Amino acid sequence: MIDYRKAVLLFWLVFFVWMPVFQAGFIWDDDTFLTQNPLIQSDKGIIQCWISLDAPDYLPLTFTSLWIEWRLWGINASGYHITNVLIHLMTCIAIACVFYRLKWPGGWIAAMLYAVHPVNVESVAWITQRKNVLCFFFTLLTILTYIGVSQKKPQQSLFLSGIFFTCALLSKAAAIMLPLWLIILAYYQWHQNVRTTIRQIFPLIFISIIFAGITLFYQHSNAMEHLAVRHDSLPHRFFFAFQALLFYLTKAIYPESLCFIYDIRPNSASMITGLCLFVIITICCYYKQRDSIFYKAIILGLSFYLINLLPVLGFFDIYFMKFSWVADHWQSLSLMGITSLTGAFLGFVHQQSFRIKVLTIIFTVLLVATLSVKTYNQCKKYKSESILWTDTLACNPRSIVPHDRMALIAVAQNDYQRAQYHLQQSILIDPNNWQAHMNAGNLFNKQHQTERAKNQYLKALAIHPNRLEILINLGQLYIEEKEYESAKTYFLKALSLEPGNAYVNYQLGMLLMREGKFGEALFYFQSVIEVSPDHMASHLHMGRILSDRRPFEAIRHLNKCLLVQDIQKEAHSLLGVIYCRLCRCKQAKYHYEQAEKEFNISACCHSSKKR
Repeated sequence: MIDYRKAVLLFWLVFFVWMPVFQAGFIWDDDTFLTQNPLIQSDKGIIQCWISLDAPDYLPLTFTSLWIEWRLWGINASGYHITNVLIHLMTCIAIACVFYRLKWPGGWIAAMLYAVHPVNVESVAWITQRKNVLCFFFTLLTILTYIGVSQKKPQQSLFLSGIFFTCALLSKAAAIMLPLWLIILAYYQWHQNVRTTIRQIFPLIFISIIFAGITLFYQHSNAMEHLAVRHDSLPHRFFFAFQALLFYLTKAIYPESLCFIYDIRPNSASMITGLCLFVIITICCYYKQRDSIFYKAIILGLSFYLINLLPVLGFFDIYFMKFSWVADHWQSLSLMGITSLTGAFLGFVHQQSFRIKVLTIIFTVLLVATLSVKTYNQCKKYKSESILWTDTLACNPRSIVPHDRMALIAVAQNDYQRAQYHLQQSILIDPNNWQAHMNAGNLFNKQHQTERAKNQYLKALAIHPNRLEILINLGQLYIEEKEYESAKTYFLKALSLEPGNAYVNYQLGMLLMREGKFGEALFYFQSVIEVSPDHMASHLHMGRILSDRRPFEAIRHLNKCLLVQDIQKEAHSLLGVIYCRLCRCKQAKYHYEQAEKEFNISACCHSSKKR
């Protein structure tokens, strides 16, 4: 089934073309998705990956793979990149296997074209898009096993297809439209009745509907936080979908000027052209030569491309649309349709006369070589986040994301002047960019320019009144200015947004302690401990507050603090005072000695007895 010589050739082709990725680092979103993701870093994370409702999307299989790799590679980005490339390689081999099972020519050509297509760089070279490469691999396995339905063991093939399809959707919901394409495959490849096919693959359709609901829930409640990322009307979205289709097809055929975030705006001419293109493709699908292998490849390739593009054409909100209405990584799965169609065409032509065969080989080599060079150069842009954003600004100067990220990178490098420049540019492009205003406030606060920081925070809050980070930053700023009432106002508002926030509860407890309202402060410290049982500063303050009224409870809290070096001395001192009041002189003496304090134990005990 597998031509191992061609598989080895494909391996070395992928190895050399994708070599720059092996030395690439972490970029945008890799921190929240991997390096700072509690689901990945926690020892209980592998269970939480499957049951947590806090992730931006339901990707348990993807998170499980990263959870395992985190224990292998840690913060070494190369390991994750190598894994992505290997999964991409196996996907390409699966494409050749699908061609073999369908008895189509050109399978290895299709595999090579997909392996070195520059559009795939965003999916393979970006660790966060592990979800894409895993989903694509299981999607191909689903198709490969489904083809066996027409052969000797249909029930076993359907069962395996269901398993692999579920795995694809557990990696990412990008394959959600696959059952529709399988119906087209059965109709054109085996002339199977549509109703029969629907009954046959109903479990896959049911799984697809379930994951559609799950994805919509996670996108709207977690990723977008119930906020609309696009405000255009449904008719406008309908016509823009044809412009997006034209854009994607152009990049698939002529992958030039690829960009991480595109500056694409509605254009009437592009919409009309895209609509005409869609009509032409649809008419081609009704052409009558159904017994031709190449005709089947045209129908199935184009339908695969269009069907898998549908969810990302703008009819449904996706969080990334906040930054760009199109993206290379949204097209990667669909791209298999175009590369497979091209591979089938070249394979079909390759079977003609000797002269045409030679010309086909030369053209194929030139095409693969051209795409390989473009992919190799595109991979270099993912070496670091700075290089990526510099390239993005070169092709899309109006994007605010590169400026915001470059500012954060500059702050990390203590280059405050460059950071201020990028934030100013971001605000000039979009005055309502609350993140840029907040980051500018953080920058001024870091430089001890309090009034300027406060001004930027207030501007950010005016744009986004219910943003937790802004309220916390303002509260902290007012604490530094010793304006405790103002600080308390902002922290209370932050608490109304997230009652279980440990940091906010702790700050409110500290503010109330300053006012001498120990009973109220006790409530907030208790709230911190309920959320974060190992928050030792809260245990210390609870021990201090409870030392008079509930000494034994105070002792329990303070004993926990003895394990922390920074607060150990203070905890011993407080325990000494409590034991002294309880007339337990031996324990009091021990804790005072530990706290390196001189105290008259006998006098203390004597005065305690008198009391």
